[in-house]
Amino acid sequence: MKLGKQKYVVAAVAALLSLVLASCSSSSNTSDSSATEDTTAAKAVDLTWWWWGTGDVPKMNTWVEWVAKAYEDSHPGVKINFEERTDTDITTAFEAAAAAKKGPDIAPAWASAPVLTQVWANNIEPLDDLVGADEMGNWLNVAENAYEGKTWAAPIYIVGLPIAFNKSLFAKAGIDATKPPTTWKEFLGFCTSLNKAGITPIVGGNRAGFEGSWWFAHLGKQYMDSPADLQKAALSGDFKRIGQWSDRFNEMFDSKCFNKDVNSLELQEKYDVFNKGGAAMVLAIDGAAIGASEAIGAENFGTMVLPAFGDGKMAEYYTATQSISHFITSWSPNKEVAADFIKFWHTTESLNKWVELTGVMPADSRFDQSTVTDPVKQQLFALNAKPSVWLSNFEPGPVFEQADLAGGQLISTRKGVGKDNTALWVKASKGWVEQKPEEVANFKKWAGVK
Repeated sequence: MKLGKQKYVVAAVAALLSLVLASCSSSSNTSDSSATEDTTAAKAVDLTWWWWGTGDVPKMNTWVEWVAKAYEDSHPGVKINFEERTDTDITTAFEAAAAAKKGPDIAPAWASAPVLTQVWANNIEPLDDLVGADEMGNWLNVAENAYEGKTWAAPIYIVGLPIAFNKSLFAKAGIDATKPPTTWKEFLGFCTSLNKAGITPIVGGNRAGFEGSWWFAHLGKQYMDSPADLQKAALSGDFKRIGQWSDRFNEMFDSKCFNKDVNSLELQEKYDVFNKGGAAMVLAIDGAAIGASEAIGAENFGTMVLPAFGDGKMAEYYTATQSISHFITSWSPNKEVAADFIKFWHTTESLNKWVELTGVMPADSRFDQSTVTDPVKQQLFALNAKPSVWLSNFEPGPVFEQADLAGGQLISTRKGVGKDNTALWVKASKGWVEQKPEEVANFKKWAGVK
């Protein structure tokens, strides 16, 4: 998922941080969900793990610290060196590492296209020879990282993107919080009612373009039958049908749905505004939604999804993904230990600790959701169980940067309307096809296009 965080971010920082100096050791491929065997004690191993996730899960660092120590405690001789990547260096730091063939044993990339881009560059080791099929069969959304019959990266969590709302502000505007909109016109009517009551309808942060990308995730699928529609459009440059999403996004600005400073706020900054009662709605990733419910009170917190109004078969799909994925680098001298550590993330102890520390749904079918009693988390987990898609996972990197991010900004800054946004997508896709023929050839294989 290309989040605010996300993906393919062009940055000036290109830093290669940690070099792995240790040698390889073996580990078990057991699919037992309660523990992995300690087979690493014979030889000292320094394992370098680059991770990303704070943008999705604000408290993820607490689990990272816990899981590294828990694995070290149960595997004497193994040292886990973990380093957090940021939105600005997740791509550039790894590109530097890949060029040198030195760096992390485990690294992050957003699911699907960003992962597969590294697969096509021969920078990722497939998991199939390191982790048993019985084990991986319990992991959720692994299809997002499948290519030519192999699985290339592992999930940790599932995050959705609900529209969170403040019930008390809805009430002030005369909106019945128990009756979500059933048509696009009704949704825009919510904005009108809130504005009349002097309440900002939606707070967004589109300084880097991610707010627009998130709304594309909700609006774009209304005009698609499957993710293949987006892949084929990127290859052909035909965005006539999909481009209707930008007309809807433009209508949101015509209806004054957003805060006046939407273009100056970063994505994460919008949550502070919502949490302080400064807006009635916010498009919030699960971790932020949980934080919002704590800030305004669970009794005032609600979630909803957009009504289905487009002609696509995915119009009623939810927006959710494993988001960030973690993979084993092709140059790692510690592949078996790295694989064993990844399996450890999916043990019963680790899954339970993940939910305890973060409140976010783990990407494993073995987690017992009946143990979740918090009503807000129940809402979010139930939404995540619906058929879902995260569209930017299926975009080529240049299209994401030059159209998905930039196109939403074109509309939010009022420098263009729907047709201008669509023209940007066409230009970006055609440029990508012309400039990266090898990547395009691999993308066609992935999309099933001859």
